[in-house]
Amino acid sequence: MPYGQGIPVTPCCLAVRTANPAAVANAIRRVVAVEQPSAMVTSITPMSRLLAEPLARPRFQSALVLTFATLGLVLSVIGTYSLLAFLVRQRTREIGIRMALGADASNVRRLVFQHGALIGLAGVCIGLAAAATVGRLVQPLLFDVSATDPLVLSGTATALLVAILAATLPATRTAARTDPLIVMRGD
Repeated sequence: MPYGQGIPVTPCCLAVRTANPAAVANAIRRVVAVEQPSAMVTSITPMSRLLAEPLARPRFQSALVLTFATLGLVLSVIGTYSLLAFLVRQRTREIGIRMALGADASNVRRLVFQHGALIGLAGVCIGLAAAATVGRLVQPLLFDVSATDPLVLSGTATALLVAILAATLPATRTAARTDPLIVMRGD
């Protein structure tokens, strides 16, 4: 009967274990034709592809989210480094005066590091607040985890804070190398 007449057809699947599905495809068609002449082999698909097809979209979405998250982390580190380098450049005179009055390099490093830590902490707090409010929009993309899962949010916040604090280290070294004599001569 033609398939287009709407006669109910019960599909049947045959599973064959083989290392090379393409090599045995014709043999499978011949065996089915002999054993069941009215049956028709419509497709031969490897099990790996049958299992991978339903997971293709979630995998792509996960890769896309990971890419954007990594890009966001890199941009935040670059932005923090740039801001601190700018602040150190702007405060070179103040740092030079502090060092001329007796502050050592460790005090100057601590001062710049505290500024970087405050910037990072403020960014993490704003990010956590945004994640808590906007998290329900990404909930359909998540599998087996809540958008407001404390473990995920705290892990993300910790990773971001560590990356930002690492970005402050070059600025602290630059500030600690400030020579008070050169700064005073500039005036």
